Amino acid sequence: MLGLVSISMAQNIEFKPFTADVTISSSGSMYGGTQTQRWYITKGKKRIESIDYGQTTIIRRDKNVIWTTNPQSKTYLETHIDPNGQTLKSDVSQTTGGVNPSDRPVGTLSGTETIGGQLADRYDGGNSSSYYMHGTTVPLKIVTNVGQMKIVDEFRNIQIGDPAPDLFEVPSGYQKEGDTIDLEKQQEELHRMMNQAR
Repeated sequence: MLGLVSISMAQNIEFKPFTADVTISSSGSMYGGTQTQRWYITKGKKRIESIDYGQTTIIRRDKNVIWTTNPQSKTYLETHIDPNGQTLKSDVSQTTGGVNPSDRPVGTLSGTETIGGQLADRYDGGNSSSYYMHGTTVPLKIVTNVGQMKIVDEFRNIQIGDPAPDLFEVPSGYQKEGDTIDLEKQQEELHRMMNQAR
């Protein structure tokens, strides 16, 4: 049941590092299905292990870089992010679930609900509703609507505490694949080509 939450409460959000299993379900389109991930979050750093695809993404806001590792080939891609660019501000939300590891929850605090037996703060913004463990930055559920498609991220087996530091580094012995990608420049070039095609 939704309830009113004071502004002062909204200003007292405690950052908590955590580890969680994440189930991402999508419906309402030809791309519907379910995938599972393992998330590791600490201040300024995020690691997402894709259980289904065997790929790991490490986001280092402190280094303005994303590493995408492939355990099968023991290689990794490196992507540079402009610290003042939109991609880093949104923490690559289109590909990593939209949770900023060091920022406040995204959206406007609209009330509280019970999610999985826990009191959760609900934030609404744009086309999504996000539910965070009461008074913290730990997500419990994220619901996003994109056209006719609905995407639901559910966080389970949450463990509060800092993950091991080496989880946020490229594993020893991995070889860099190709040149470093500049994500902001890549996006600018794409926009330029699209404008020329009009």
